[in-house]
Amino acid sequence: MVACQRESIGDGAPLSSKALPPGPTATERSKSVIAKIPGGDKILASQETPKFSGLAIASLYSDPQLMSKSGSVVIAAEAALEYGFKDFNGKQPPSLREQKGSPRPFFTKS
Repeated sequence: MVACQRESIGDGAPLSSKALPPGPTATERSKSVIAKIPGGDKILASQETPKFSGLAIASLYSDPQLMSKSGSVVIAAEAALEYGFKDFNGKQPPSLREQKGSPRPFFTKS
């Protein structure tokens, strides 16, 4: 999981914390292991690149409404739809919220 945090260091800027769980990610290791199993090419075709979470973080960071998402869990695939970006491989990874359920929030809003 990638934690995206922007903190104040005495300058009065607001604090904002998010959890950004990535979907299945095609790292070098996962690609080498999955490619060896039957049907591995189909599994790899649906995985995110490691850079996809970075695109989500960059989009969140540049969002003027960032503080409205404070304390929330942002799924990278859903952020891609909201901010209008795709993965570096040109694909739009699906959100696994329906399949896996919603992630548990780490913070509660007051």
